[in-house]
Amino acid sequence: MKPDHKQPLMPREAELRAPEVRVAELLAPSGSLSCMKAAISGGADAVYFGGTAFNARKSAANFTKEDIEEGIRLCRLHGVRTHLTVNTSIKEKEFPQLIDFLEETVPLGVDALIVQDPGVMLYLREHFPDVEIHASTQMAVSSLDGAKLMESMGISRVVLARELTLSEIEKIRRGTKLSLEVFVHGALCYGVSGRCLMSSFHGGRSGNRGACAQPCRLWYECQSMEEGLNARGKDSQRSAGERTAEGYFLNLKDQAAYPHLKQLLDLGVDSFKIEGRMKSEAYVYAVSRFYRSLITEYEKTGNILPPSKDQLDELKQLFNRGSFTDGYFLHKDHMIEPLTPKNQGLRIGRVKSVQGSRIQIESGYPMHAGDELEIDPSQKTGAYPAAVRLSASMLRSDRLAVFNFKDPHFHIAENDSVRRVVDPVLQNELSRKSAEPVPVPIRISGVLREGMPSQWKAVVRDHVMQIEGPAPERAEKTSLSKETIQAQMSRMGNSPFVLEGIYLEMDDNLFLPVSSLNQIRRQLTEGMEEILTSRPKISAAGGCPKKFADADPGRVSSDSLSTFEGCGAMQIVFEN
Repeated sequence: MKPDHKQPLMPREAELRAPEVRVAELLAPSGSLSCMKAAISGGADAVYFGGTAFNARKSAANFTKEDIEEGIRLCRLHGVRTHLTVNTSIKEKEFPQLIDFLEETVPLGVDALIVQDPGVMLYLREHFPDVEIHASTQMAVSSLDGAKLMESMGISRVVLARELTLSEIEKIRRGTKLSLEVFVHGALCYGVSGRCLMSSFHGGRSGNRGACAQPCRLWYECQSMEEGLNARGKDSQRSAGERTAEGYFLNLKDQAAYPHLKQLLDLGVDSFKIEGRMKSEAYVYAVSRFYRSLITEYEKTGNILPPSKDQLDELKQLFNRGSFTDGYFLHKDHMIEPLTPKNQGLRIGRVKSVQGSRIQIESGYPMHAGDELEIDPSQKTGAYPAAVRLSASMLRSDRLAVFNFKDPHFHIAENDSVRRVVDPVLQNELSRKSAEPVPVPIRISGVLREGMPSQWKAVVRDHVMQIEGPAPERAEKTSLSKETIQAQMSRMGNSPFVLEGIYLEMDDNLFLPVSSLNQIRRQLTEGMEEILTSRPKISAAGGCPKKFADADPGRVSSDSLSTFEGCGAMQIVFEN
């Protein structure tokens, strides 16, 4: 938003305080500071991110203490909430390190902690009572009883298990006052979140400890498979009478719940979460922007129209594993993509002709040098589609490409389908937009009376800053106009603000030096920036014990065991 010196003066001061009312929160992933900025640019109301330890995405860039501090300041400036993930199972030997981590990061001013381990929840309630705690989806809260248990523990929000149907979400919503958070876009796990041990057993990397090796994205061979289950996999004969099937049979498609967004909003879901702390800035920005537009439409009209073809094409181009799924919301069996776990991009055209090794592709979309294409041969003998990266010399026009392709594993024929899996032009455009600074709208009012100190007020969202300025004098020559004041107040320079509106009450024929107006603007903007970025006072209550030196290194935290025992658990199963 650029300063507009011709912007009409505000008719009344009441318009200065009209903060937007959000019906629900849009929560976006931030695997890095640049992704956090992308989420803000895309319109997210909140972001979630992990520190250097105790979070379920060890492979993400993640945040150092300095990154967390900078990120919180940036988010507070824009009115964006910050959720720090502490969502792994904690062993007793790790509690001293965890305590150090919490003592270091919580006072920085995070708005909420996303937690998996019940012992950590109890510890936070006792030693950081002012901190908002969210029960992670890793806790697999999938029933009203589970939600009520979290409520009894002082938890303020539950990130519901992804395996719930719409009717099950509705039942929980009707039965609890807890804030409810639901995943609406991104990768899905084959196993139940927080309950999957496959990666741990398969390679010693626990998904519940932030180190999932994603065995569900691997290629598997099934023997004696029932006829009909292998409709899209690869069949082969090993010996007489033995039939096998090969494919990515545990590979789930990515979720895109936009068709159900209105229903979820009507139900009263409080927060919509986008998965993707391993994704790029372009992805975070575009997906956030997409869901922001739908939620804003609902806020304005109470309805959500179907997204445009261009919007859906952009989502598919960025990332999808064989189209999208709405997940478990309707409990349909349409979630597996057995051909590839990679991005399948956007279907853009077909093979127009084949003359020996010379391939001609016709596209319904503009193509560019650098596009990475995949051709799905009708006679497939390899595990992957035929791949080609377009160069400028291959393009006869933006809709026609010609190139030579020799690979004995593939037989490419006319009308074979062509997909674009990487669009560098789109990626660059979205990356550029995601990095553009987002100005903070500020409204200013002033009252100017002859011989009396001028009164000034600045408002950002629901924050108010008031100061006194120099007293105007009676003009001897040129009098001060409202347009002149507005023009000076619009010159925000290097501040993070942009003038959204101005309201002035002033006597006629007054004079105030331009230098005074500039000083007033600086006082207002600098003071408001300090108000917006100030930290809430959060400190540990009663000290933080670190008496864990003699603990069994392999044991889960004793607080966690006490929690389960209090719930009436008869047996506890441990994971290494």
